Amino acid sequence: MFPSISGARRMRVLAVGCAIALCAAAVTVPMLARAQAPQPGEPPPTAGVQVQTVCFTVFNGTDTTPTTLYGKRYTNGAQTSQTPAIVLVHGIASSTANWDFRPDWSVARMLAARGFVVISYDRPGFARSPYAGDPATLHTPNQRADLHQLVLQVRHGTYSVASSDSCAPSVPKSQTALASPRAVIAGHSQGGSVVQGYPGLYHDVSAMIQADIGGPMITAPPSPIPSPAPTPTPVPDPVPPAPPGYSNFFNGRQACENFNIYWRGAVQDVVDVACDPTQFIVSPVAPTPADAPAAADLIRQTGNSIPILLSWGDHDVIAPIYNDELHYQFWLQNCGCDVSRMYLPETGHLFMAHTSLPLWIQWVTTWLTERGLPPTTAAGTSAGGAPSMAAAAPGPSSPPAPPSGATLAARAGSHTGRAARKACVVPHLKGLTLRAATAKLGAAGCDLGRRHTARVTGRRAGRVIAQSPRAHVRKRFGAKVTVTIARRARA
Repeated sequence: MFPSISGARRMRVLAVGCAIALCAAAVTVPMLARAQAPQPGEPPPTAGVQVQTVCFTVFNGTDTTPTTLYGKRYTNGAQTSQTPAIVLVHGIASSTANWDFRPDWSVARMLAARGFVVISYDRPGFARSPYAGDPATLHTPNQRADLHQLVLQVRHGTYSVASSDSCAPSVPKSQTALASPRAVIAGHSQGGSVVQGYPGLYHDVSAMIQADIGGPMITAPPSPIPSPAPTPTPVPDPVPPAPPGYSNFFNGRQACENFNIYWRGAVQDVVDVACDPTQFIVSPVAPTPADAPAAADLIRQTGNSIPILLSWGDHDVIAPIYNDELHYQFWLQNCGCDVSRMYLPETGHLFMAHTSLPLWIQWVTTWLTERGLPPTTAAGTSAGGAPSMAAAAPGPSSPPAPPSGATLAARAGSHTGRAARKACVVPHLKGLTLRAATAKLGAAGCDLGRRHTARVTGRRAGRVIAQSPRAHVRKRFGAKVTVTIARRARA
């Protein structure tokens, strides 16, 4: 956003923003060493990562017909049920591919090489997760609810592993043997908007990471930095027309690069892949409904059990540093949570296409480890996979100021309102697969409880044959529902 501003001047701007915001502690932005891309001929540090195609089921909005979501799971072979699972949520005009541009330059593989379970997925209506309903219903609140259903399947291990790179009905699948109760969600760009309100609404993840997106800000004067001159309208490339209800976010390579890339820190061959017009992803046109919960209200409901990490590129065209600091201060003053933030040097909006990517990987690994969510490393290895940069270790965040009585009252009121709005209305589960039952429970505000099995005749194995409580019972939000799954009867 500020290609002509030096680091020293940028620090002065932050100091101005801090004074305006009446910060309780001085704002510090680490001046971190620039990470280097692997040299040609070097073996990729992610060579031992295993990649599998995984499939999820969600019920979008008020749909009664499920939608299958395509995904990828990355592991290093050492993971257990205690290993944190990081669920990656892509942005607009994006897909799972944005997390895995090439084997040696990949968010997903670098995190998995460190020892996390990593899951990326195509959101409904994007890339390999086609949506049969009205694309206008694929707005941020519904995408957040879809993510909740997916998170439940990750936590309980009720998603499927496909035998080939497809989630088509004809492809054989098996239920995963890995449940990951400690789930972390990480969203980039519009995906960052999806995860931004998630902890305050569902409270079922162990941490949240938001990358390259803005949000609610504390009140402050306008930025003292003048807006940069608009970039010339790029010459369009021959991009195929989008189907009804969808749009092409970019009209060509130059538009993509102008939006996503800061040239000083770019990894050019990754940029070439990311902004290849033949690979552009169409996006659903789905404005957020006027009556949807506001992000500010959801942030206020976060609580102190879910740590938050906010990250940005220091040259992001849609998230200027001045606004980012005001957004960070809003979190500090309103979430009642452990919140940290970081800036990546010489980095534009698409951080995974810049040389600072290994820095982001190390920062996230350190931050999660310090919060009791360490990766599981394979025998004889370290939590490596990225260059070691000691300066990347984040320090403790500034604690939020004690809330006033009025703030506490408002926060209590927002929780009361949420409790009145949200409940678990137990859905009818009989006849569903465990994956579909988990999704339907999530869509209804419930959670999966104990699982029993029974040998029966005349019933399809793997289907729900009994549930408790029964369908249509109203319980508290997040209430657990016990299910019994049919097993094949002995011959």
